[in-house]
Amino acid sequence: MRSTRGPIVLLQDNAPLHLGPCTQEVLDDFYPRLMVHQFPAYAPELNPVEQLWTWGKDKKLANFVPDDLDQLTIAAKHVVEMAQHDQHRLQSFFNAAELPW
Repeated sequence: MRSTRGPIVLLQDNAPLHLGPCTQEVLDDFYPRLMVHQFPAYAPELNPVEQLWTWGKDKKLANFVPDDLDQLTIAAKHVVEMAQHDQHRLQSFFNAAELPW
Protein backbone atom coordinates (compact mmCIF):
# COMPACT_ATOMS: atom_id res chain seq x y z
CA MET A 1 0.00 0.00 0.00
CA ARG A 2 2.95 2.33 0.35
CA SER A 3 3.14 2.88 -3.41
CA THR A 4 -0.57 3.68 -3.69
CA ARG A 5 -1.38 7.37 -3.65
CA GLY A 6 -4.52 8.94 -2.24
CA PRO A 7 -7.20 7.35 -0.12
CA ILE A 8 -7.74 3.60 0.01
CA VAL A 9 -11.28 2.24 0.36
CA LEU A 10 -11.98 -1.06 2.09
CA LEU A 11 -15.45 -2.60 1.84
CA GLN A 12 -15.93 -5.35 4.39
CA ASP A 13 -18.73 -7.39 5.82
CA ASN A 14 -19.65 -7.36 9.48
CA ALA A 15 -17.90 -10.61 10.34
CA PRO A 16 -16.82 -10.55 13.99
CA LEU A 17 -13.14 -10.78 13.09
CA HIS A 18 -13.45 -7.51 11.13
CA LEU A 19 -15.02 -5.68 14.03
CA GLY A 20 -12.72 -6.67 16.89
CA PRO A 21 -10.49 -4.28 18.82
CA CYS A 22 -7.28 -5.67 17.32
CA THR A 23 -8.48 -5.02 13.80
CA GLN A 24 -9.65 -1.54 14.70
CA GLU A 25 -6.30 -0.77 16.31
CA VAL A 26 -4.44 -1.78 13.15
CA LEU A 27 -6.76 0.29 10.98
CA ASP A 28 -6.44 3.35 13.21
CA ASP A 29 -2.70 3.19 13.78
CA PHE A 30 -1.22 1.93 10.54
CA TYR A 31 -3.54 2.98 7.76
CA PRO A 32 -4.72 6.57 8.24
CA ARG A 33 -5.58 6.83 4.51
CA LEU A 34 -7.80 3.76 4.74
CA MET A 35 -11.52 4.46 4.62
CA VAL A 36 -13.49 1.46 5.88
CA HIS A 37 -17.12 0.98 4.91
CA GLN A 38 -19.14 -1.80 6.50
CA PHE A 39 -21.68 -3.85 4.62
CA PRO A 40 -24.82 -4.95 6.45
CA ALA A 41 -24.60 -8.38 8.09
CA TYR A 42 -25.98 -10.13 5.00
CA ALA A 43 -26.30 -8.13 1.80
CA PRO A 44 -24.83 -10.02 -1.16
CA GLU A 45 -26.57 -7.67 -3.59
CA LEU A 46 -24.31 -4.86 -2.32
CA ASN A 47 -21.06 -6.77 -2.56
CA PRO A 48 -19.21 -6.80 -5.91
CA VAL A 49 -17.30 -9.92 -4.82
CA GLU A 50 -20.60 -11.82 -4.70
CA GLN A 51 -21.01 -11.00 -8.39
CA LEU A 52 -17.58 -12.52 -9.04
CA TRP A 53 -18.40 -15.70 -7.11
CA THR A 54 -21.76 -16.05 -8.85
CA TRP A 55 -20.16 -15.61 -12.28
CA GLY A 56 -17.43 -18.10 -11.40
CA LYS A 57 -19.77 -20.74 -9.99
CA ASP A 58 -22.71 -20.37 -12.37
CA LYS A 59 -20.87 -19.62 -15.60
CA LYS A 60 -17.27 -20.79 -15.51
CA LEU A 61 -17.45 -23.75 -13.15
CA ALA A 62 -20.97 -24.93 -13.94
CA ASN A 63 -21.00 -28.72 -14.30
CA PHE A 64 -17.34 -28.88 -13.23
CA VAL A 65 -16.70 -31.88 -10.98
CA PRO A 66 -13.19 -31.86 -9.53
CA ASP A 67 -11.48 -35.09 -8.60
CA ASP A 68 -10.07 -33.56 -5.43
CA LEU A 69 -9.64 -30.32 -3.50
CA ASP A 70 -6.41 -29.46 -5.32
CA GLN A 71 -8.15 -29.59 -8.68
CA LEU A 72 -10.95 -27.36 -7.35
CA THR A 73 -8.40 -24.89 -5.97
CA ILE A 74 -6.61 -24.68 -9.33
CA ALA A 75 -9.89 -24.15 -11.19
CA ALA A 76 -11.08 -21.47 -8.76
CA LYS A 77 -7.76 -19.61 -9.01
CA HIS A 78 -7.99 -19.76 -12.78
CA VAL A 79 -11.48 -18.19 -12.72
CA VAL A 80 -10.26 -15.37 -10.46
CA GLU A 81 -7.27 -14.79 -12.74
CA MET A 82 -9.58 -14.62 -15.76
CA ALA A 83 -11.61 -11.92 -14.05
CA GLN A 84 -8.47 -10.12 -12.91
CA HIS A 85 -7.40 -9.58 -16.51
CA ASP A 86 -10.84 -8.54 -17.76
CA GLN A 87 -11.41 -4.95 -16.65
CA HIS A 88 -14.77 -4.77 -18.41
CA ARG A 89 -16.04 -7.78 -16.47
CA LEU A 90 -14.69 -6.44 -13.17
CA GLN A 91 -16.46 -3.14 -13.78
CA SER A 92 -19.67 -5.05 -14.49
CA PHE A 93 -19.47 -6.63 -11.02
CA PHE A 94 -19.33 -3.17 -9.46
CA ASN A 95 -22.12 -1.90 -11.70
CA ALA A 96 -24.34 -4.83 -10.70
CA ALA A 97 -23.89 -4.08 -6.99
CA GLU A 98 -26.68 -1.90 -5.68
CA LEU A 99 -24.40 0.79 -4.30
CA PRO A 100 -24.29 4.50 -5.12
CA TRP A 101 -20.77 4.61 -6.54
